[in-house]
Amino acid sequence: MKIMHCVDELHFGGLENHIALFTNELLKRSHQVFLHAMTVSPYYLTKIKSQNKSFQYFIGEEGLLQKTAVFNPDIIHIHPFNSIYRGCRIAWELHKPLILTMHGLYDNGIDKSPKGRETSRSISRIIAVDQGVSEFLTQHAAEPEKVSVIRNGLDLSYFYPLAKTTSALGILGLKQDWFTIALVSRFAGGKELPVFNLLEIAPAIAGRLGGLNIILVGDGPHMNDINKECQLLCARNPRIKIAAVGMQMDVRPFLAMADLVASCDMAATEAMACRRPILAAFPKGFYGIVNKNNFDDIVYRRCGTHSNLSNKKIVKQIIALASDKQYWDQVSNESCKMVRENYNIIDSVTQLERVYCQNV
Repeated sequence: MKIMHCVDELHFGGLENHIALFTNELLKRSHQVFLHAMTVSPYYLTKIKSQNKSFQYFIGEEGLLQKTAVFNPDIIHIHPFNSIYRGCRIAWELHKPLILTMHGLYDNGIDKSPKGRETSRSISRIIAVDQGVSEFLTQHAAEPEKVSVIRNGLDLSYFYPLAKTTSALGILGLKQDWFTIALVSRFAGGKELPVFNLLEIAPAIAGRLGGLNIILVGDGPHMNDINKECQLLCARNPRIKIAAVGMQMDVRPFLAMADLVASCDMAATEAMACRRPILAAFPKGFYGIVNKNNFDDIVYRRCGTHSNLSNKKIVKQIIALASDKQYWDQVSNESCKMVRENYNIIDSVTQLERVYCQNV
């Protein structure tokens, strides 16, 4: 089958990782993939494992319709945000079926406005990456009956249980014997807010544990403000060490250094697959440490406790985890097991192939 993926930008983030993972698995199954984006990081293309004639990409809009016509896709698969409209125009011109994947809690392009209803009519199926997105679209989308769930699968041969490593902590200016929290995110779109929240509670954690390392893995337009806040915090509190390592092609070395990972969405499931406890860090705040009892609510449905926890409760949860190795093992093993049972990219692409076949 010949598949076109249409997306706004391909740099770093969960949506971009999603596209690379699904593309690689589709190529392994002998499909042809044509990837279009308005801008693409050269580093991003290294994520695509098969660079033979089965894979093509095109950057920009000039000549896109002609290039797509030459490729002649069997189906066009679009992703937020402006690519929804671009993909709709191409699908209409070439008379091709259209699939949309929604990656977050937004209804851009398919809401109940007149334009949203018009766009929705041209889309055959809307895929939500988890139940939380599905439930949101059920309330807000113009045609909720088109929504189904295909989970954000992971390459479990790449994200696997990692042994704890401390040797590189010193290179980053951190202390090898201190508890280490890694916060992994894109620092934009509200996802920068948990960074400031973590910095706010860091003194309380460091005071109870005798010291705290923080590794910030990510980048974005708020990085200057984050760096200033980090410098002020470390200057005031010698028991806190912070390393901001920027956006990373491979986050696994930093997950291996961490005793706890603060994150959400796809970055969180990646860390769980590597056997790391997760502090659910959403723009609205921290929802707590993920365990088998709240996994579905926090990870799969994105609703958590329906409200963020107080700083006092979050500090208490972190101290409990840091102070009890048996509890740490229990939480990390439970989360790892649940992700590895439910988030395999092989299963997700099999579901996606079924959707494609139903709509061509």
